Amino acid sequence: MAENLVKDQLYFFFDQTRCMGCQTCVVACKDWQELKPGRAKLRNLHDKESGTWPKMQTFISVYSCNHCDSPKCMSACPTEAIFKDEKTGIVYVDENICQGVGDCIAACPYNAPQIPDDFQEPKDENILQDTVMEGHIMKKCDMCWDRVTSGEGLKPACVASCLSRALDWGTYDDLIAKYPDAKSARDTVLMAYNDENTASKMETKPNFLFRAKPKKF
Repeated sequence: MAENLVKDQLYFFFDQTRCMGCQTCVVACKDWQELKPGRAKLRNLHDKESGTWPKMQTFISVYSCNHCDSPKCMSACPTEAIFKDEKTGIVYVDENICQGVGDCIAACPYNAPQIPDDFQEPKDENILQDTVMEGHIMKKCDMCWDRVTSGEGLKPACVASCLSRALDWGTYDDLIAKYPDAKSARDTVLMAYNDENTASKMETKPNFLFRAKPKKF
């Protein structure tokens, strides 16, 4: 049973056994957030290979902001532009306050905060150079706040678009009822988080559930 600061904290769930790495969720996220093609993306996909030919496996990890109980991005923001919603637990940025300083990017161990460049947020149609962090504000996953709070029963764009149903979203209790074998990223060092920043990631108390693909090789 998870202990959250927010009673009805919303989680993402990822099933590594179902994901085929098509990146539909990545594109759907950008489309809904009206973020043009470019380096900044609010949902990330990574893959790892294990074993040697012909006995090999591919492990795909898809993640975004984990809407942590102790978000390092929020505490690092010098303009106090990042908030955690008291009802849903969604961590979001107030774009009217953010000045694009970038301290949140350095603080977050998940690479969730992103600052678009001029290609993604063009100020002028004639701009050709790739300038970064110049007059742009931070963007991050907000669980499609406008969709999930609309009262229309909409899910986040990434979840709704997933072709293999590898992504889901909801409260801890609802997701565990659907996926009783799911593990919390808080208590299990999973493949998606097993790197040099693992300790830092655990400190944030991420709200993310995961069904890991069994390792054979």
